[in-house]
Amino acid sequence: MESLGAKFIAVEDEEFKQAETAAGYAKEMSKDYQAKQAALVAEHIKKQDIVVTTALIPGRPAPRLISKEMVTSMRPGSVIVDLAVERGGNCELAKPGEVADVNGVKIVGHLNVPGRIPASASSLYAKNLYNFLETLIDKKEKTLAVKWDDEIVKATMLTREGAVVHPSFAPKECSLEPMMKLIRSIFSVRPRESGDPGLLVQTHPSAALGPRFRGDERWGCGADIVR
Repeated sequence: MESLGAKFIAVEDEEFKQAETAAGYAKEMSKDYQAKQAALVAEHIKKQDIVVTTALIPGRPAPRLISKEMVTSMRPGSVIVDLAVERGGNCELAKPGEVADVNGVKIVGHLNVPGRIPASASSLYAKNLYNFLETLIDKKEKTLAVKWDDEIVKATMLTREGAVVHPSFAPKECSLEPMMKLIRSIFSVRPRESGDPGLLVQTHPSAALGPRFRGDERWGCGADIVR
């Protein structure tokens, strides 16, 4: 955005400095920050002719940035393009799949915007891929030269030398304790009298696992779990 001459409007306090996740996405801000940001946006938006909103938070509805009051403060003929409308929208009055008109202010809520401008979308996507791959190549030697410490490489690398290295996909410690607690809550478990390494398991009277598994109708089920 800044390369095109645009400027960000934000309350640049300590919370703002921590507003990005390790993956580069926005985090949900505190209620106090949202109130300060809304006041700042309201002051600026009434002076603008065109507003484009893109704010998204992974796994959450789009944050509401433009209220009804902000829309009505804009001059007739102004345009708001809500690119987050598929996830609920950044603008309170945006309507998915429609162009709403509020006192002469048009609110564009087109769905699948990249599909409406395929040539431009494909060109921008291709440029992103090229710029990414360019960082992995030694242009002079014309060979693969991955900079393992590069922040983009570290953020996109899933595996290296046979191991999963990305923190979001790294294997986590697996414990059987939750399953054992569940088993204990349903079954009466005691060592088998034969002394072999198995366990003798019998359900409580309240447990009913279905007639297919019933060994004793009085108890609901009788079964062996052999480890």
